[in-house]
Amino acid sequence: MNQLVSPSELSETLKIDRTTAIIDTSDVEIFVSGHIPAAVNIRDFWDFRCLEHRGGLAQLREHFIAQFLGHGLRGVEKLVFTEDSPANGFGQSCRALFMSECLGYRREQLFVLDGGNAAWLRQGLPIEKGLSLKPPAAQFLPQTDGGNSFVDKDFAIQALGRGAKFLDVRNEEEFYALTGAPYDVVEGDPPQQVTIAPGRIPNSLGLPWYDVFEMEGIEVDRFKSLDKLKSIFHQAGLLPEDAIIVYCFKGARASSTLFALQLAGYHNASLYFAGWNEWARDPNLPRELNRPLASQCRGSLLSNGLFGPIDRDDLERSNP
Repeated sequence: MNQLVSPSELSETLKIDRTTAIIDTSDVEIFVSGHIPAAVNIRDFWDFRCLEHRGGLAQLREHFIAQFLGHGLRGVEKLVFTEDSPANGFGQSCRALFMSECLGYRREQLFVLDGGNAAWLRQGLPIEKGLSLKPPAAQFLPQTDGGNSFVDKDFAIQALGRGAKFLDVRNEEEFYALTGAPYDVVEGDPPQQVTIAPGRIPNSLGLPWYDVFEMEGIEVDRFKSLDKLKSIFHQAGLLPEDAIIVYCFKGARASSTLFALQLAGYHNASLYFAGWNEWARDPNLPRELNRPLASQCRGSLLSNGLFGPIDRDDLERSNP
């Protein structure tokens, strides 16, 4: 099943199907300045961070079911997720798709607009401005029991012991253990900056999230073709039957990679949604702090990486 739709496909669908809902995950300022007609804006799909010890997925379900009801969504619709562009949102529309699967939507109800609003605008399709308000819904009717593509920390620990392949799709500085987070993490009341320790899950393969997208200049544009995606994952040493767990910091970048894996037929791949944001906070969990081995570097890390991979001999010489 192809859950990726082009702007032209979505435009034709909207002409004949009034039950399909569009959820735009962009900043509200961007949404108000212009969005696909009838779309609703749910920015929390980007902001929400899920930590197991704070209620985890149960908290996620409670929060977003309330959000959906407030926008008139009942769990029975087809949903198409979009964002300003993957360059700005890091594929957050894919994050929204998997989070909605967690709420009880069936997979065949959920779709992503390839290239986001930027691709829609490039094709000259209509937009509207301002907020898009819908009457609230009275009842949420999940279509499944919330089975989804997420795994929690305990599952990830067990999978690590079983030899599952962990795919780290964070930026190079994070994968190389130079920084623990891609931005300043502020939490609490009053708000305080939280320091996230650097590192990576042991033996992780590094494949930057943007490798699954075509580039328009320096901008991340749209997903690569199916053949290209299959080639990327094959060259990364991944087989369709492998048990693969993808992670990043909080599940946005990893969601776009998991989505690409599923498009390419890797149906045994899962998402450690809480990611490094959770793993790094547990001092009892193993982590790698040194620069990765050459054998751990994949995709653009090998071809044009900022730091360049090192081999095992170099690692041993630098850590006697």
